[in-house]
Amino acid sequence: MTTTNERACNSLVKLRDEPIKPVQPVGNCYQQTMARCELSEVSEKTQSFYLKIPGEGRMESCLVTFTPEGIVIHGDLTPCRNGVISCYGKGINWFRGELSPCYLAEKFLEKGFHAKEAAKEMRDHQHWIHGDPEDDLSTPLTAEDWEKEVIELCDDLEYGDCTHQDLYEWLSDRDIDTDDIPGWTYNPRDVKLLSAIQERFAELYNAMRASETTKAGES
Repeated sequence: MTTTNERACNSLVKLRDEPIKPVQPVGNCYQQTMARCELSEVSEKTQSFYLKIPGEGRMESCLVTFTPEGIVIHGDLTPCRNGVISCYGKGINWFRGELSPCYLAEKFLEKGFHAKEAAKEMRDHQHWIHGDPEDDLSTPLTAEDWEKEVIELCDDLEYGDCTHQDLYEWLSDRDIDTDDIPGWTYNPRDVKLLSAIQERFAELYNAMRASETTKAGES
């Protein structure tokens, strides 16, 4: 009969002879997904172009890269702090076309609160300054007092003394609809720069392709 000590020794010998299985880290869901991925090079499926001022090096330049996932714009002079990436599916044939600033913004940028734009919007629309007869304000004001309040608010917005939360509370306190809050838009500087980059790229790229076609026809 096998004793208890003999069974214990046999178990230890069996464990010693079995290969050690590596411990699989659990990690978060993103780590688990990445653990299933393999690396592959796709350089043949990308195209990159520099927009540079001759003789200026990298100063005020940008790199436009077309990838299978979309368009990447970054460099010294680019929209947003670290450049922008288009939505999926946009490529060089799309980017070389005639695109409006608003359309480009929809594909590259995200909306946010911009205080100066809020002030501009409120000053440009007369119903803000003079009041809207359909608004049922919680605090009845004379037309003069209302105009004074709105102008003071616009001044605070322009000087950076009014945040998005401040404006939201100001509107809520007066029972004004906050679903379409003034100033919630694209950064105007980024829209202008993005549009300028796309226009110049399309101009140069289309001219380059036209020149290549002409040379090919002559040869």
